[in-house]
Amino acid sequence: MSRGVFLDNSLKNKLMDICNQAYKDFKNIKNVVGVGIGFKYVDGKNTEELCIQVLVSKKIDEKSLATNDIIPKEYLGIKTDIIEVGSIAPYI
Repeated sequence: MSRGVFLDNSLKNKLMDICNQAYKDFKNIKNVVGVGIGFKYVDGKNTEELCIQVLVSKKIDEKSLATNDIIPKEYLGIKTDIIEVGSIAPYI
């Protein structure tokens, strides 16, 4: 389990810029409901490697997706992690 990550402001700002750009690029991909920065998980285990987390309503096998609906394994040199979160609705 991660013990916390401390980022200097320069790195934090760079990650936020990349995350904002990723959202602009991924928001029209089928099932994408959000984008964030976090740790990559492989087989349910935290790798403690920072990545771009792409939140989807439902994971779909890559073979069943149109080419333009496939999320790249890396974005701007940073690995991506696809996380199924279900439907998201505002809580009022």
